[in-house]
Amino acid sequence: MDIEKLRNDPSFLNWAYNREERDCDFWEQYILDHPESASQLLELRGELVNTYLALEEVNLNFQWNQVDRRIDRFDRQQKRRRTFAYAMAIAAILILGIFGLNRYFLSDQYPNQLTEKIETKPGEIKTFTLPDGSEVTLNGRSTLQYSPSFTDQPKRLVRLHGEAFFKVVKNQTRFVVQLPDAEITVLGTKFNVESRHPQSRVSLLEGSVDVRCGEQEVMLKPGQSAYIDERIDVFNEDVAAIASWKDGVWSFKNTPFAQLVNRLEDDFGLQVELKDQSLLSRNISGNLSTKDLHVLYQALESMLNIQIEEGTQGIVIQ
Repeated sequence: MDIEKLRNDPSFLNWAYNREERDCDFWEQYILDHPESASQLLELRGELVNTYLALEEVNLNFQWNQVDRRIDRFDRQQKRRRTFAYAMAIAAILILGIFGLNRYFLSDQYPNQLTEKIETKPGEIKTFTLPDGSEVTLNGRSTLQYSPSFTDQPKRLVRLHGEAFFKVVKNQTRFVVQLPDAEITVLGTKFNVESRHPQSRVSLLEGSVDVRCGEQEVMLKPGQSAYIDERIDVFNEDVAAIASWKDGVWSFKNTPFAQLVNRLEDDFGLQVELKDQSLLSRNISGNLSTKDLHVLYQALESMLNIQIEEGTQGIVIQ
């Protein structure tokens, strides 16, 4: 049997994701009949689950009950193989653990494949509505992914790379935003998420959000921001100003010049060269329109008494 070909085999994928009982029965029986292939098949199953599923903490009691139920059915058919069947079940759980499943793996849950994707170009701001009615505004050079069966999942899961503002419709299903280094859980609220650099930031305007990073968990209140970089630090901030980009405005209040440079690079994909490094010691305040890049340059030149030269890949500030 070619193990690699199984990655695209519909029957094998149904077993890996607990989709079709007929296929689950077939592969469990196959493993019982071919113990020499068990470790390879279970390892591949663990890889597939870890790659494609986006779930929650493992419910080992529930998972074992499901495995045990299948074992009992096989046991009635083949009692002499019960010992090996339990060994197979234990191996499956251990392999899934090795591949980092710290999420639910429920037999009645379809794999939450985040194949729907919304992307923005440099300088583009896009507002759209998710299948549940929640509204998302995506900043430039950002990506949001979600499942085609978004509203049929145990949780409304999205994955963000970049920056977005969320207006989440409240219902009984949790809304979860996955970041590279953290996870945000809400029911209904308005909040801004920036996840571009090693440090992510979550800023809450209304409602409440739960932010989790590793073993640390923090519940934010309106007017607070959580900074995430291996741990969570919470500060009171002008969160409306932080989220003003969604209206085509950058709002600065005694903000380090370096953050302006980051904005130009992050939102517009510009390469920024500073001829005068002393600019990094300056702070800026004011509101700047970002709807026209050339108008933005003129405003910055007037506000900061600087010169901006445009090139093919970016700008030079002096």
